[in-house]
Amino acid sequence: MYKTTAVLRCLKNIQVSENLVKFSVPNRNFNGGPGQSTSSSSALVIGVYDSNEKDGQQEFTEAGQKVNDTSNGLLRELVNKQPITLGKAQVYSHLGIEGFTHIALAGLGPKNPNRLNHTEQLNEERENIRLAAAIGVRKVQNKGAGKISVEGFTEPEAAAEGSMLAAYDYNANLSIDVTPPAISLYEHSDTNSWASGEINAECQNWARHLSHAPANLKLPEMYAEEICDRLTRYDIRVDIRKKDWMRSRNLHASLEAAKSSCHGPILLELSYCGAAPEDGTVAFVGKGNIFDSGALFIKPCKGMYQFRADMAGAAAICAAFQGIARKRIPINIRAAILLYMNMPSPMGLKPGDILQNRNSKYMRASDPDNDCRLVLSEIVDYVGTYVPDVIVGVGTFTKSISDALGISATGLFTRNYPLFTEFHRAGLESGDRIWRMPLWKHFAHLNTKYPDVDLDNRTARSGGDPSQAAAFLEESVPLDLTCCCPTVRPYVHLDCFGTGLLAQTENEAEPYYRKGVKMGRPTRLLIQFLYHRACLLPKKNKSTEVAVKKAW
Repeated sequence: MYKTTAVLRCLKNIQVSENLVKFSVPNRNFNGGPGQSTSSSSALVIGVYDSNEKDGQQEFTEAGQKVNDTSNGLLRELVNKQPITLGKAQVYSHLGIEGFTHIALAGLGPKNPNRLNHTEQLNEERENIRLAAAIGVRKVQNKGAGKISVEGFTEPEAAAEGSMLAAYDYNANLSIDVTPPAISLYEHSDTNSWASGEINAECQNWARHLSHAPANLKLPEMYAEEICDRLTRYDIRVDIRKKDWMRSRNLHASLEAAKSSCHGPILLELSYCGAAPEDGTVAFVGKGNIFDSGALFIKPCKGMYQFRADMAGAAAICAAFQGIARKRIPINIRAAILLYMNMPSPMGLKPGDILQNRNSKYMRASDPDNDCRLVLSEIVDYVGTYVPDVIVGVGTFTKSISDALGISATGLFTRNYPLFTEFHRAGLESGDRIWRMPLWKHFAHLNTKYPDVDLDNRTARSGGDPSQAAAFLEESVPLDLTCCCPTVRPYVHLDCFGTGLLAQTENEAEPYYRKGVKMGRPTRLLIQFLYHRACLLPKKNKSTEVAVKKAW
């Protein structure tokens, strides 16, 4: 009986012309659920706060109250029967609300939460809105809604982020086109904030796409082509440097480490100039290891497929560049990203090999699986040619950071306290949190204590691998020679192994990320950090001050 019904449904989609028979395959739901299709039904996501002290009833948001009035109090009756708390949502269908088949009512928690919770390192009001919007969108998406309107709540930017991050799923390898739902703002005057949140989420979803794609579909030359095609649309300069150019710039350690793959390395240089030259530059160094097998120190087969996302740091940097350019933030930023593969090969690194860095230091490759330390230390030295005010390294450097923090936060390492406070504030507002880890001389000594070589990339048996990796790269940070007393340029090291390479499982928090799909972090953290730096810190140039005012 069921098979006959399915056949009859498919026959309805067959259109016959005189000479051609066309068969249209029904669209599958954007969430990838079996047997579900994206229909033309529309849905609305609204919110409700926890019970108040006066009458013990849950309080609707402004849009929620409007829907309740339109339904003649039916929504109130339904909520009283089944209260909705933070992290929960309920879908009601066919309530007679014009234009909407489904109404998703999502819990927002207390009406006046602790806005800046420094214990949790979160703006709780914004995070509650992200959660409510995400859960509501996911619920109606599962119902097959093709058009979803979302209330802006009190923070339309956060609502847009939660909605669009929750709707994303990686489906590029399906033979059937999967159309995502159209998500829009419902009756709110602050369309600029919503648009800003849309940009944040779209950029992060692009980073998720880059990270989740299989390695054979993003070889260095393919990856560089996609980055170039996307970023040059937004006045971002992209330079693709190949082996001959790298050899001419004495990047010998990078070339040596990348010899294990038949696909040659590519150095991507990104430049966005949104401010006056005298306002300085922020330089990024990104780890772009397309696939890390561990080389001769090969990784265990179980879970090795996850390391197709070992370039998550590079993806987050590229996505942040796109977001800054689309928002026209007045800041100068540059990046150097080495795209390569670390494979088992007779041409690859062997334990004990000696490499000479661009800054003439000798490094021993005791552990070929720690290749990124050898490669990125040279790139960190190279970005000194940009004469930056700050250098930010982003990459999936050590698995140990995820053992400590899981997927909850990105590990941050720096000796510069003002820079830490900038990232801390960006994490509070964006919900993409950081946690500061130690970068003491103790860890630097673990890398430099050998009498026969300047640096050794082996991991100490005593532990502390994340800090040791950060200290290794800090050894190559160039000096600032513009002042009378040369000092090391400010450096920030972000280890996003847990937030970028790993995907969350079913039992973990943050429902705006799907199970098994890469998270694309710390994209929003980088965008927020650069926005704060451009628009909230004092400027040296008056023309830039004017540009800041026009940007928002």
